[in-house]
Amino acid sequence: MKTLAYHSPFLPQKSGISHYSSELLSALKAHYDITLVSDETELLDQEFPIITYERFYELMSDESTAFDRVIYNMGNNTKFHKIIYECSIKHPGVVILHDFFISGFIGDYHNWDSNNLIKFISKHYDIKAALEYFFNNYEIFEKKYPLNLPLIEHSKAVIVHTKQAMDLALKFYKNNDFLNIVPHLRINEEIYKNENKSLLKLNNTRVYGVFGYLHPLKQNMEILYSWHRVMNDKNARLFFVGSISDGQDEYLAKIQNFIKEKNITNVEFIGWADSKIYKEYLQACDICICLRKIHLGEASGVILDSMNYENTIITNFSGFDECAIYVPEVSDDGHELDAALLKAYNSDNSLAKRAKERIIKEHDPDMCAKKIFEITERAYSEPKELKCFKNRILVDITYVLINDLQTGISRVVWNELNALMQSTTIPIIAVYFNGSTYNSANTFMAKKLGFPCPLDNEIITPQKGDIFYALDFSVMYRCEPEIPLLEAHKNGFFDELKKAGGKVFVRVYDLLPLTHPEFFPYHAGELHLRWCELLKDLDATLLAISSRVESDLKTYGFSKTKTLSLASHFKEYKKANKTSEPTFICVGTIEERKGIKAICLAFERLALIGANAKLIIVGRMGRVDDDFKAFLEQGEHENIIYKGFCSDDELAELYATSHALIAASYDEGFGLPLIESGLPVIARDIEVFREVLGGSALYFKDNLELINILINYKNISLLPPKNTRTWGDVANELLEIFGV
Repeated sequence: MKTLAYHSPFLPQKSGISHYSSELLSALKAHYDITLVSDETELLDQEFPIITYERFYELMSDESTAFDRVIYNMGNNTKFHKIIYECSIKHPGVVILHDFFISGFIGDYHNWDSNNLIKFISKHYDIKAALEYFFNNYEIFEKKYPLNLPLIEHSKAVIVHTKQAMDLALKFYKNNDFLNIVPHLRINEEIYKNENKSLLKLNNTRVYGVFGYLHPLKQNMEILYSWHRVMNDKNARLFFVGSISDGQDEYLAKIQNFIKEKNITNVEFIGWADSKIYKEYLQACDICICLRKIHLGEASGVILDSMNYENTIITNFSGFDECAIYVPEVSDDGHELDAALLKAYNSDNSLAKRAKERIIKEHDPDMCAKKIFEITERAYSEPKELKCFKNRILVDITYVLINDLQTGISRVVWNELNALMQSTTIPIIAVYFNGSTYNSANTFMAKKLGFPCPLDNEIITPQKGDIFYALDFSVMYRCEPEIPLLEAHKNGFFDELKKAGGKVFVRVYDLLPLTHPEFFPYHAGELHLRWCELLKDLDATLLAISSRVESDLKTYGFSKTKTLSLASHFKEYKKANKTSEPTFICVGTIEERKGIKAICLAFERLALIGANAKLIIVGRMGRVDDDFKAFLEQGEHENIIYKGFCSDDELAELYATSHALIAASYDEGFGLPLIESGLPVIARDIEVFREVLGGSALYFKDNLELINILINYKNISLLPPKNTRTWGDVANELLEIFGV
């Protein structure tokens, strides 16, 4: 028989897990030669040999004396589980995870030290999680993040007791195949319901019971509200068996005041109950109500005991749909709970009998011990790596990091990255090319997100399931290197990613250096051709920002393409801010392709004929001739104002005071200002603008048409194009494309 080191709090330690282990060990001894590991000197169960943790470490350090198998019981109490947690990390074994969320334990384990917790969270999750921790009360944060990842991923196998734990894993990690369910065991009990009713003088009474501490999370007030509404005239009594939780005196006063105010006479509070009194009321009970506002994956001893004593159960714990009156959610008006209380009052005993049958069939200690044995043997004989998250999303922001958000594409990258982080719990890791490989961009991200603590960058090593997303502009003129993706590929990064089963996705903003080489530096076309060949070599899926760009990609021989259009994060602007003088705005990098010269010439013409109109130009200076650069920067024309690069807040103000947007580009990949300005649009008649705007714009083919539109603008009724697409929509589509 194989040797087993069994870690747990043990009786008489006051822990539910102590009782669990006592019952499990009696059945598990049929499968293993068991040694208990504990530093406690006075344990009630003397059937098994006991060693200290120091001795456990000594034995495990030598292969000839090491235990064949190790099982750890893990809960949220630091007093009982601190050393168990440390052992499980150092000497991996099978973990019985009694609470899926161990965030309370982790906070206490790190002594609630912010720096330690931030390092732990950012290392095992991502910077968004660290940010949420820092800007939230920990009581809020710990209910959202389970913080069990290192425990799970250092284990050979993980056992949970409830379907709820499986659901929570799927919700948070988008994956639960690293978990095994073994129901929380219960020894089958004989039922003496009538005898206990007589003992408590409750004959001919329909008895409802709520067991456990009184606390807002247990929804005691909601139960009382419903009880008062539907049970005043019924032959029924409601008992609260349990004391008030620490720090909840105001809650108790609220409960007492409500009972007094409503003169409720069929409710009684028993207070704290020892095991004898607890069992008496549980056996006398006909209907047990067990609700909880927040579920952290733990088993409910009260529900299992109620099933064992053949009570009808009202609960919102998932997994009991077939043997309980299941109330998934209690709304503000409580109608669901009202209906459940009445249904239970009038029900026969069929649900209770079904619950009892389930206890016998699924919760028998011998059966549970055998399942744990089988899981343990499989974990040791067929070891496999456990991963909570099947995927990480590595988002390349090299260009943004270098240029510090000084371009339109940079704003797109920042908005899409933020939306991704908000749309999934999957780790989103911003990365950048450091000249030889990819690093996490933690320092940059912390600064941009207003994070008060410095975070270190780390080298990115490709892992199984990684999704590499080149969201940023991929060709950087006059930088070293000009194509970071190519250099990373030469250095083997993408070969490692491919070996790990990773996938590559690339955002494509345009192929304009190939389709319109006249607007770009002489070597731009050559760089883009090399970039295109690289993308084919990487077998990347290309995500075009418009159908027009996707069409260009197909022309250049790409087949793995999709259109994923852009969105806007700007809000609508109040018309009350508009001036009486017609004010037009043009937004974009100052370069020949944008047609800004043509717009300026039109406004010079307007000034000559005395037309009252103003042009505001926003955008950093790009590739233009010196004369036009001087024309803009010297600002000699009163009706043409060049603002240079503007922040989002500054741009929003300018949009608010403008009457219309002018887009005069000779070609574009999309044209983000068309949808983000919230303004009527006057646009050059090109294919991509027609795609984005449809009929919601005034189109011009040449400068003369533009001048005529501007002269007659006051007489034109033009509405802004409707755009309801958000960056959240983009992020959700993106996650669907990634298949996560």
